[in-house]
Amino acid sequence: SKVKHPRTILKEGINVYQVKAVRLKGKDSDQLFKRLKENAEQGLKSTKADLVSLLLTPLMSGRLRIEERIIKSLNILQNFRELITEVELEKMQAVLYTLADKFLNETELSRVKEMIAMTKLGEMLVEDGIKRGIERGLEEGMEKGLQEGLQEGLQKGKESTARNMKAEGITPLIIQKCTGLSLEEIERL
Repeated sequence: SKVKHPRTILKEGINVYQVKAVRLKGKDSDQLFKRLKENAEQGLKSTKADLVSLLLTPLMSGRLRIEERIIKSLNILQNFRELITEVELEKMQAVLYTLADKFLNETELSRVKEMIAMTKLGEMLVEDGIKRGIERGLEEGMEKGLQEGLQEGLQKGKESTARNMKAEGITPLIIQKCTGLSLEEIERL
């Protein structure tokens, strides 16, 4: 991070909160990526702990930009699916996406989204978006239909009242004043 002196104490009213600052600036993401690559080349098995460390690469230092570290971590996670369950993979991808959302600009975030879109998590997000869109469309459609139905019902009620008043011999001007219909509408009845 770019924070020189992280706050470890927060005072809110009479409450004082103290936290231990954990800094990863001294950790090098390049070294982690290099170690994982060398292990794979030498046929050594990586561990789940190695994969969990990937989640912290956006917070570490290194030559790669944060966006590149996130994408590289997502790729590595995809390649080590035998070490983790599908649920664990989705959670790890979600952590990396959350960090991407926090630290990246719109353009960089869109590249990470493209990467995630090709994963199970991406499919789940798309399905959830579609479901929400359908629900919102139904709500808006029902609301619009209800409004149109009410308007049509009010109009028919006014016309019915105007017809009855006209049948009773009440003048069009009084009918207009009572119903809010125009004189042309009253004449057509």
